[in-house]
Amino acid sequence: DTDGALNPGIGTLAKLWDIGGEHPRVPRKAEIKEALTKIDDSQITLQKHTVVTNPDQVQVDLGAVGKGIAADHVMEFLKEETSIQGGIVSVGGSLCVYGEKDDGSDWEVGVQDPRGKTGEMAGSVTVPADSFVSTSGDYEKYIEQDGKRYHHILDSKTGYPSQSGLISVTIVSESGIDSDALSTACFVLGIKKSLLLLEKYQAEAVFIDQDHNIYLTDGVKFELKNADDYQLKE
Repeated sequence: DTDGALNPGIGTLAKLWDIGGEHPRVPRKAEIKEALTKIDDSQITLQKHTVVTNPDQVQVDLGAVGKGIAADHVMEFLKEETSIQGGIVSVGGSLCVYGEKDDGSDWEVGVQDPRGKTGEMAGSVTVPADSFVSTSGDYEKYIEQDGKRYHHILDSKTGYPSQSGLISVTIVSESGIDSDALSTACFVLGIKKSLLLLEKYQAEAVFIDQDHNIYLTDGVKFELKNADDYQLKE
């Protein structure tokens, strides 16, 4: 559905860059070209719930969905705990929003300012009970070389960090794994190519581009918090 924007076979390429790991670096072009021959996700098969690959052809990397899967498990746990009325649980860049607030109102979740300090908000989304919110941004993990930022969201078509013009994508969904996967996929695809994908998976999005414009899908409830640095666009 994502035409390779979400590629679970990107392990070889991700290890080459190792952004967020112990030895991050900007690889040589020849290394990237070689890695691109080993990220064919069609070489990944499932046999009786077991993942089967040839590690010389492709290596699995589930970093784009792991937090969302964890959020799904958190939601399952909370629904079994009758003593818990409601709450928000953060699993890295993914949030599980469970149950009811005391006053019965919807939950408000902050959207990180991608160029601000940790905890500074560009805005917030208001979501109902039992929702999931995931954000992917170029500010989460990155390295800088010669004045250029190289973030960890890699484009499997080029072998380099995605250059879709976006710096942050926030997804609101009824599924944790969908919200996490879509935030990565939409970041790579860009706004226009993301719209049909979001419609298919019944998810909403907040896009922030490199010019500090914010674009919203029709069903998302968003409040701008930093009008000095960002502006809403139709």
